[in-house]
This record gives sequence, C-alpha cells and structure tokens, in this order.
Amino acid sequence: MEKVLELTNGRGVDAVLDTVNAKNAKNATDSLDMIAYRGHLAHIAGAPDYTKVKPITKVISYHEVALNAAHHIDDMIAQADLAKMGDELLALVAEKKVAPMIERIISLKEMPSALEELSKRHVKGKIIAKIK
Repeated sequence: MEKVLELTNGRGVDAVLDTVNAKNAKNATDSLDMIAYRGHLAHIAGAPDYTKVKPITKVISYHEVALNAAHHIDDMIAQADLAKMGDELLALVAEKKVAPMIERIISLKEMPSALEELSKRHVKGKIIAKIK
C-alpha cells in the first residue's frame, strides 16, 4: 500500500480488481486504503469489510464480479453476455493486448499435483492442462 500511495502522491488508484481467494477477503479489505476518492473496487472472490471506510470520505464504488453465477441459473441472457465477454477477452489475448500470465503447461497426468499447488497458493500465474 505504501508504494501505491507513494507512486500516486498520496492520492491512491482509481480502480482495484481483486481476484484473491474468498477465504482471504482481507486482501480486498486492505485494497480499500489504496483507492482514491470516487474509486472503484471490483472483487471476484471475497468482499471487503466495507466498515473499514468511514462514510462520506472516499465514496468508493464496489462491484462484485460473479462470473460463475450465470451458470447456476437459467438466464440465457446472462449466459450469452458471459460468452460474449469470454470471446472479447480471448480476442485481446490473441492480439497480445492482455497477458494471461501462464506459469506452465502440464499434461493431464500432472493435474492432481498442480491442483494441490493451487490449493496451497504456491502458483503466481495460470497452470494450463493440455488435453490431447
């Protein structure tokens, strides 16, 4: 947090996308200190403790990104919207405008040990299983 505030002359950032595990919502809560006035926090897997921000001080906009929710309901519009977002994201990856942070590509046999690594949070990027 100190480095973010230093780099922004104490202002903070306009937006934070928090993708850390839901078991560690502390990360999203800690992000609140780095957000500028009228900033945004989008969280995927763990809402912050909103009480850490005093009312009428930062005016932060919170956004829950529930990508998996579209698959749990019979909402064809939500599913089509999610598919469109996926296609757009893949296009950005293909154009090299977004880096997917692939740590390594593994075989299907290596999947159990890779899942174990993921569960222990020992992986910084993505592990891709190549299925032949």
